Amino acid sequence: MNPCCCSATPSASGSQAPQREPPYRKFIGALAAAVYTCDRHGRITSYNAAAATLWGREPEPGTDRWCGSWRIYEPDGRPIPLAESPMAELLQTGRTTAGRELVIERPDGRRFQVLTHPQLIYDEFGAVLGAVNLLVDITAHRAAEARLQDSERLYQSLVANLPQNIFRKDTAGRFTFANARLCVTLGRPLPELLGRTDADFFPPEQAAQFRADDLRVMATGEPYAAEETIQDAQGRTRQVQVNKTALRDAAGLVCGVQGVFLDITEKKLLERQFLRAQRMESLGTLACGVAHDLNNILAPILMAVPLLRMDLPPADFASLMDIMESSVQRGAGIVRQLLAFGRGTEGGHTALQPRHLLREIHNIASETFPKNIALSAHVPADLWALMGDATQIQQVLMNLLVNARDAMPLGGRLITQAENLEVDADYAKLHIDARPGRYVRLKVTDTGSGIPKEIQERIFEPFFTTKPPGQGTGLGLSTTLGIVQSHGGFIHLYSEPGIGTTFSIYLPAAPDSAADEPPAGPAPLVRGAGETILVVDDEVGFIEAATHTLSLNGYSLLSARDGGEALAVFARHRDAIKVVLTDVQMPVMDGVTLVRVLKKIAPQLQVIASSGLEYSPQADELRALGVAHFLSKPYPVAQLLTRLHEVLHTPGEAAPATGAQPVFNQ
Repeated sequence: MNPCCCSATPSASGSQAPQREPPYRKFIGALAAAVYTCDRHGRITSYNAAAATLWGREPEPGTDRWCGSWRIYEPDGRPIPLAESPMAELLQTGRTTAGRELVIERPDGRRFQVLTHPQLIYDEFGAVLGAVNLLVDITAHRAAEARLQDSERLYQSLVANLPQNIFRKDTAGRFTFANARLCVTLGRPLPELLGRTDADFFPPEQAAQFRADDLRVMATGEPYAAEETIQDAQGRTRQVQVNKTALRDAAGLVCGVQGVFLDITEKKLLERQFLRAQRMESLGTLACGVAHDLNNILAPILMAVPLLRMDLPPADFASLMDIMESSVQRGAGIVRQLLAFGRGTEGGHTALQPRHLLREIHNIASETFPKNIALSAHVPADLWALMGDATQIQQVLMNLLVNARDAMPLGGRLITQAENLEVDADYAKLHIDARPGRYVRLKVTDTGSGIPKEIQERIFEPFFTTKPPGQGTGLGLSTTLGIVQSHGGFIHLYSEPGIGTTFSIYLPAAPDSAADEPPAGPAPLVRGAGETILVVDDEVGFIEAATHTLSLNGYSLLSARDGGEALAVFARHRDAIKVVLTDVQMPVMDGVTLVRVLKKIAPQLQVIASSGLEYSPQADELRALGVAHFLSKPYPVAQLLTRLHEVLHTPGEAAPATGAQPVFNQ
């Protein structure tokens, strides 16, 4: 390579004297930047290796001009005439434009973005000999910048348009970033969000909980995930899935928290509808058993009624009455249990005692399963409580019991068990979804046909079933798995073909769980003191039974067959009537309309609503009208008398909030 930045001085004979090699020649030759020199006419006199690489060939000193066969452009693509290039301008005018960015194009079409730094070269007398130029290739740098800008635009576009709500907060809990979706959810433009905290947008108790979650994430560095309930800008209650992680600076120190939450309200609604449909499927499989058992219940009643018309000894009469009462209570219990299971009340996870759930499901199975299946239950009295959804756990147990029943068409044994269990780290390693901790293990064991090894891995797949068409949808076990996992639990299956199957459900125990208090004994009957009660029902048998019952227990009775007749009776006996006991669903005028009219006439009038449906669709309307007391048919005399006593001795009692789940007390 020719030496850089050296001048040639003519000798006395006209020839050029030998050039002296500058001491920095090697340094310039090793530079990654392109360096070349040219004379006053722009002809190249020297260059380094990087310059040759930039040109794409070895230039010919003394012949090739500084620009070679390049084309030159501004960064925005506008062409620059060679006569106006930085080097030409420097040689012509002496003005330098160091650091100017250019795009050069070689004959082979390749383009490079460079920063040019031309300077004049003077001889020892100050005369211009030529120029030196340093070209820094910034092509890769500019390409990286463009990719970074594209990436940033993509990131901003994605974050701005994602359906999730995305945010960042500093260590004081102040919002430092919020995407467009979060601004819509909270009903505030971005400038009104930045610098403010959760306390500015959420109720104090909820904001305090959010802050506690943030502090825990920043203190531990562990991610946080949970389902929460918030109110959006329109005041609507929304269920959201929240995920938070610690935010760190360049040094790795925690400088805040970042998170995302997704509105899952519609998803939860669909899940509830799906679970309800799956419960209906389970009830459908019980229909034959229910019909059989109700027929058995009705048989002694039908046989006893003709005998009651005979002149029987008191002891025989009392015995028949006991048989009839026992049959009615048994039938009412079956209907009530099936209604409760079919209706369901999916909601948040609360502390519950699984012993009660096991007893209820065991009772349903005992009443509806074939009699050639022997059922037994083993549940300890000190069973730990759970944090869960009672309806969903009932559904898990029912699905497993129905599957066990179907596996034993010729009969067998069906055993339900429960126990407290401490899962340690070694045990947790055996189950992919398990974590160490306290669990309640629920086991359902049958002595049926068993599950072949080759399909055990598939039984939890949606729509997978081994039953004939029309006898199953294949959703039972997939629903069971989903419910158990949503409770933070896991399932273990053990089955041997020809011997039987055991499903073990592991559900996390509630913190500080303890055994329930034993139920109190029955309360004594409470009699009336001559108060007048108006009974409104379209069933004549009910009116007659209520009239006899209440009259024998110290009350005066008036009755009506529908709402219109009840208004007429009330108009005649307004001052005497203390309580109205009305059915909800009646012809002509239903219970809701009757109560609405009565409350306009007598706002302080006490009303007890009664319905054959444990959860009546009209319950919310009645609560809004001030009805605080409900009874679910059929109900025992003691419950009716107790409720009347409560109503008469707590005048003006306010109804529960309309947002509460309507419950017909049992």
